[in-house]
Amino acid sequence: MHMSQNQRMLRCIQTASKAVCLIFLFLLACLFISPARNLVFWPFWPNAWRKMATVDIITIENSEPPKNVTPLPHCPRALVKPLAREQIDVTLIKDYPRVKVAAKTGRLLDDQHLAFVPALDFSEKLNLVWLLAVMAKSLSDAGVEFFMRGGSLLGAARHRGIIPWDDDIDVAVNISDWTRVREALTCLKGYELGVAPNMHWKFKPAGKTFPFIDIFFYMENDHYMWAVTDYTRRTFTLRKEDVLPLRPAIFEGVSVLLPRRTELITKELYGYNSCQSRSLDHKSGNTFNKVISVPCSSLNYLYSMYNLGE
Repeated sequence: MHMSQNQRMLRCIQTASKAVCLIFLFLLACLFISPARNLVFWPFWPNAWRKMATVDIITIENSEPPKNVTPLPHCPRALVKPLAREQIDVTLIKDYPRVKVAAKTGRLLDDQHLAFVPALDFSEKLNLVWLLAVMAKSLSDAGVEFFMRGGSLLGAARHRGIIPWDDDIDVAVNISDWTRVREALTCLKGYELGVAPNMHWKFKPAGKTFPFIDIFFYMENDHYMWAVTDYTRRTFTLRKEDVLPLRPAIFEGVSVLLPRRTELITKELYGYNSCQSRSLDHKSGNTFNKVISVPCSSLNYLYSMYNLGE
């Protein structure tokens, strides 16, 4: 009887050990076999990570920003006169007066489309585009390349410019250039650069909170480029071969750079066929209670769009 109990205990232990081993092997498969991992974690696994090896994701998630990132106490050289507003070709800036009239007169086809009317009037948009042109010239003079990212990259692919209902611009810069960015944009007369240790910086007119350009920095290895700022990393982890070499483009009349495979990147990260309203009014700082999603094709009567159906 005593031996029988021991045998039963041994069998239980063996069964438990097998179960633990199976669970361990299952977890290993989920972590290191990409198709299994993506299937199990599909509801919350970022699109940007689906084709990546888990080892690369761990490396990226453990990367850290540079230390001692602070504003310059003073400009190391004389303030530089920025690009004049008159140098902007306003005919290349997209305006949508017909859409604004339709919204005011109740001629939108769906009440939900009110969330997709232009976020900026023409003078506000001109100021934002001018800010981009000032930054682009200053960084070019300093030998710094940047490319469009986030909603601005989606705008470049789907709208050939700023998403009409968006109100800011996002760009990406290599982390190796952060000191040159800080110096170039600190020394512009009438402008200021807000720096932060998490490497999410803002470039804007001096003494104002709007408009502004979000500057995000990225790190890289042999295969990937990813955001230094942790809270944007899940939508900014890109295959290097999809980004480089950068290609020139015109964005609301301003010469900028885009990733080599812009259409592929934006399709994988965002998709073209579903249009989402903005979640934040950057001018007021207020958040919207609800983000509305509609088929982009339903907005064709308001805007020209590209790559739909891709």
